[in-house]
Amino acid sequence: YNILNELCIKSTTEVHQQNLLYKDINMSILYGCILGDGWLTNSSKSSARGGFGNKKSNRDYVEFKRSLLPNVCLDVKERKIQVGNAFIMKREIHSQEPLCMVNFKSSPFLKEIFNRLYINGKKRLTPEIVKDFGEETIALYFFDDGSKIRYKGKNAYSYKIAMYDFT
Repeated sequence: YNILNELCIKSTTEVHQQNLLYKDINMSILYGCILGDGWLTNSSKSSARGGFGNKKSNRDYVEFKRSLLPNVCLDVKERKIQVGNAFIMKREIHSQEPLCMVNFKSSPFLKEIFNRLYINGKKRLTPEIVKDFGEETIALYFFDDGSKIRYKGKNAYSYKIAMYDFT
């Protein structure tokens, strides 16, 4: 992946070690984890952090996603729903079920992904980003925000992925 190679070559020792965590990462999986129930945010001028989550009853799914990115994910943590939590603010609260959250290790590499994926605090899709998509991206994104619709009286279905948080 070009951008990672460029970052590794220009990096100081500490930054280089952080970027090496992402060296063999499958970008398709990373984007799939971020697009649906994931996020990135600036942690400093030179790096970003992020993660993903879901309700506690879906902990197995959160653990599965974490297993796809073992070198860059921290452990799964359970959190009670708090008003003002960035993960909850944009979503309707359907229950008081605790959340399972996984954070990515902060990295300059994630800062570059943040700069490509977000504009004015909103996720966006560009041809540059979409070229890194693979089957995993679409599958993970559908698992998080997708739905199957059956038309009444017909043996026909359609599928959609919600994109409310995008520009």
